[in-house]
Amino acid sequence: MRPAIVESNSPQTATAREPRIAVTIPCYNEAITIEKVINDFRAALPTADIYVYDNN
Repeated sequence: MRPAIVESNSPQTATAREPRIAVTIPCYNEAITIEKVINDFRAALPTADIYVYDNN
């Protein structure tokens, strides 16, 4: 399965001491709501990498 959407706001120069966060969001027929879900995660975790997997 490949990610349908990949967003990354992580700095390119992250050091070994800075934790990296990845959020995986499985979805199925979520075209109406997925934008809000991504925006909510982005607001809560602004440096996280977000991967959305569409199972359709």
